[in-house]
Amino acid sequence: GKIEGDDLHKEYIEDIFGSIDLNPSYHEYKKGINEVANLYNRMKGIVLIINKEDVLDLPDKILQQVRVAPTRHQLELAELLKLYTAGAEAMIRLRCLSDGFQYVDKETGHTAVCKGCNGELELVIGYDGDTPIIGECEACNGTGTHIEVERIGEATAECPKDAYVKAVLDEQSDLGRVVLWGAFKWSIDHLVELCHKEEWATIRLDGRGREARDHLNNFIDEDEVLTSFDNGHPDLAALKRKYPKVAFVGNPAAGGMGITLHAAKLALYYSNTFSGESRIQSMDRIHRIGMDELPATIVDLICLPTDLYILQNLDEKANLENISMNRVREALELDLTNIPLFE
Repeated sequence: GKIEGDDLHKEYIEDIFGSIDLNPSYHEYKKGINEVANLYNRMKGIVLIINKEDVLDLPDKILQQVRVAPTRHQLELAELLKLYTAGAEAMIRLRCLSDGFQYVDKETGHTAVCKGCNGELELVIGYDGDTPIIGECEACNGTGTHIEVERIGEATAECPKDAYVKAVLDEQSDLGRVVLWGAFKWSIDHLVELCHKEEWATIRLDGRGREARDHLNNFIDEDEVLTSFDNGHPDLAALKRKYPKVAFVGNPAAGGMGITLHAAKLALYYSNTFSGESRIQSMDRIHRIGMDELPATIVDLICLPTDLYILQNLDEKANLENISMNRVREALELDLTNIPLFE
């Protein structure tokens, strides 16, 4: 079930230190049988399979990719991450870097009971025969507490993707509805802030739930705002007058199913998650029954080559959570020159 480019199909592999060796798991690539396609024939007469495009006369879905040039700072950090971070962690950090931030651990200023000694100050540090040796807990230096640390997103520098988002908001201002997808909590919060600066209200939907605010950051009615994205709602005109410009900002895994957003004609992916299903479902939020005759445009924003790598592997449904460092290097070497550059 692995794709042709998987490390299992490489006779020689490179470890994280750059050494080349025989791959102990190597086997020759053989194209698998498409059991999904065969299932259609096997189930004929038992199950009727109907494709969306066969029964719905919907306007076109236009897929676009737009490239923005990474900053020198981003390229330098990418090289460091490639050298000193391993596998899946490197891919996640590179995806964060492409969105303009990195996760860092910061002290909160609050204390908590030490997890090493559970507040007992001392613990068993060894044995003399069967006799336990009690010593001071090194985790808290015998204090019984430690300073709490939380992981937060911190901007690395101004992100090149932001200029394109601003251009999209300006382009869609007459329609007053747009959909923005982001893979990370920081990215979603950043997009909300960016929209507010451009005088757009937002409705945010991710793992934290749903929240609607105007461009001055005041709370507004979530149900009304979400309804204003339904092209077929009888009160749409009145809701658009009440909320002239609203951006839906969400995570595809949380907001990609069960909602209608087809009053918007453009959905922009600031970044993609690892989930192919979330990708497919989120694209169809603006392309479904009830939309008008205008086409639905899906735009993927590419900054670092890893953005394109994630997108390509979503189509192939590759396992991106167990990625090797070799694949990370391959991702960073992808050619982006055939993708239109936004300047």
